[in-house]
Amino acid sequence: NATFIIKDNMVQGMGYSLSDGSDDNEHGATIEYDWDAGQARLSSKEDGNSTQPLAPGTMDDLVMQAAAALKAKLGESEFSLLELEPGKDLRRHNFKFEGEEKINTRVGEINTVKYSQQREGSSRTTYIWFSTDHDYAPVELERARNGKTFSTLKLTTLEQ
Repeated sequence: NATFIIKDNMVQGMGYSLSDGSDDNEHGATIEYDWDAGQARLSSKEDGNSTQPLAPGTMDDLVMQAAAALKAKLGESEFSLLELEPGKDLRRHNFKFEGEEKINTRVGEINTVKYSQQREGSSRTTYIWFSTDHDYAPVELERARNGKTFSTLKLTTLEQ
């Protein structure tokens, strides 16, 4: 679960919690954002408690998806976001506009903008197609490593 606000065309995380589904939540984690103090409190049973400085563009992996959609809507061609995760250093994700595409989906042809996302130091690239017809909702996602796709996510139903 994650919560966020949009302020001055910027996405700010407000809270994050991850449950692993077990009774003791051994692999769960939380992030508490304190934007006034400029820091985030991260907690997990595996890694304990820590704090990280907060700067614009610092967020958890779930909020990052909302931030990327907003930046695509604003027409930003290249941008970076910093990922917070308990037990890990901040990780920079670089996003790049790859072009406009019409893609065929189960709900018909959709106009999109395509972005690539790559975490620094990773060989994996994620491609995200945001629908310009539907307020930049993500309608397709593809993960590739060394040019080979290994997972996809595709829109199957669209209700308005």
